[in-house]
Amino acid sequence: PANLNAAASPAGDAELDRIWKLFADGNLSEARSAIAARTAAESGWQPPQELIDKLDAAEAARRLVNASSAGQWATVLEVATQTPALLTCGNVDALWRVAEAFAKTGKADRARDAYRYVLINCTDPGERLATVQKASGLLPDADVRDLLKLERTGPNGAGEFASIRVDLARTRVGKAAQDPKIAVEPDELAEVERLARDGASPDDALVLGYYFYSHGDPGRSLEWFKRAVDRKGGAR
Repeated sequence: PANLNAAASPAGDAELDRIWKLFADGNLSEARSAIAARTAAESGWQPPQELIDKLDAAEAARRLVNASSAGQWATVLEVATQTPALLTCGNVDALWRVAEAFAKTGKADRARDAYRYVLINCTDPGERLATVQKASGLLPDADVRDLLKLERTGPNGAGEFASIRVDLARTRVGKAAQDPKIAVEPDELAEVERLARDGASPDDALVLGYYFYSHGDPGRSLEWFKRAVDRKGGAR
């Protein structure tokens, strides 16, 4: 201190520390009550603005999660609009929930943009893969293919979405096997054929048999059905 003879400053603020602890433990309503009680008891006392901002954000995040879990999609979008600070790479779960709310309310283009934001700006590998997985269950195939273009290559030269590409290819060929009006990209069909040739299970071969049968190519269909039978594919 500039004046060594001045009275020592208080060592700390035990009550404020307690309020911060309540916040850190997720006891948001108790923290609010403690702030209100101290404000009423101590004239002129004001809580730190940082604490208020963090409480506001945490309460908004909780409302968003609760609304999403309850399927209240309009409320999810309202909270997100009022609290845009929630929608960052530090809270990817909120971005996922907002994207789902857009998809469930018929705004697939806005949902795609939310997923794109994650893939363009966020770096966590697990969150990036989960983003594509979530999008694949909610968006049209064309939008999912658009998201896959944002794939990054790892140090080993492999694409980060390699595993989900396999799953998506199998799913699309499976749907097209049941509906001849569904078109499959050539690279996806080739991927499932590769898996069927390299694997020992009859499942991929059986799906390809039905795919080619429903798409007017009985010769290739017979080839894959025979392979499925050789692998003990069963009555189907």
